Amino acid sequence: MNVSFKRRPPAAILAYRALFAGVIVTVALPLAGCRVTSPSIDAEERAIWTAAVLHAYSGDEAWAGSVDPRPEEPPAIGVIVVDVPRYDAPGSVSPEEREARLLRRWSDVRPDAVRDFLRRNAEPFTVPPLDGIDSMVAPTHDDLRALMDNGGWAAFYERYPTAPGIIRLSRPGISRDGSSAVLEVMTGRGELWAQSGPMFLRRVDGRWVVDRWRIDTVS
Repeated sequence: MNVSFKRRPPAAILAYRALFAGVIVTVALPLAGCRVTSPSIDAEERAIWTAAVLHAYSGDEAWAGSVDPRPEEPPAIGVIVVDVPRYDAPGSVSPEEREARLLRRWSDVRPDAVRDFLRRNAEPFTVPPLDGIDSMVAPTHDDLRALMDNGGWAAFYERYPTAPGIIRLSRPGISRDGSSAVLEVMTGRGELWAQSGPMFLRRVDGRWVVDRWRIDTVS
C-alpha cells in the first residue's frame, strides 16, 4: 500500500527558516556565502548517508514530528531532495568552545568521533549520488532557500511532486576504530512539520546500521 505524504499550506516559510537556521548552530563555522569545491567524500561517508536517508524515511522516528498517525506501511518514496547546512560565522565562539559544547551535548558519543565530526564539517560540501538511493537531487542551499522564499512548500512540491519533503545531512563523524558514527539529520515535510537531531550508527558485519535517531528539535 502506498501512502501519500500530506502536503501543508505554503505558509511554512518562517518555520522553514527557523528550523534550517538552527539545526547545527553548535558547530557554526565561518563559511557563510562561500562557494568552495566540495571536499573529497569517502566511501564510508556515502554508506553512512545511505543508511541515514533510508532510516529517516522508514525508521521508528520517521513520524515523530507529525500530527498525522503513522501509516501502516512506510510511504512510497520518489525523488530524495538533499540539503546541506549553511554555516555562519561563529563570532566569539572559539573552536575549543565549539568542541566542548558538542562533547557535552553528545556525552554518549566517543570524543574521537565528535572531533572527526567537527573536522569533516569545517568546510562546505555537497552530497554525491548514493548507492541504494535510486533518485536523488541536491540543489544548493541558496537555490532551495530561494524556492521556499518565493512560494513555500507549494512551490517545493510543484518542482518535486514525488519527494517526501527535504532531508538535510551533515557530514558524519566516525570513531577512530571505524566502529561508530554520528551525524545531524533534519527532515522537513511541510508547514510546522520538521524534526532534527543526531543520528547514531554502528558497523555490524561490515555494514553501517542506525542505532537510533535522537529527535531533539520538532516544529
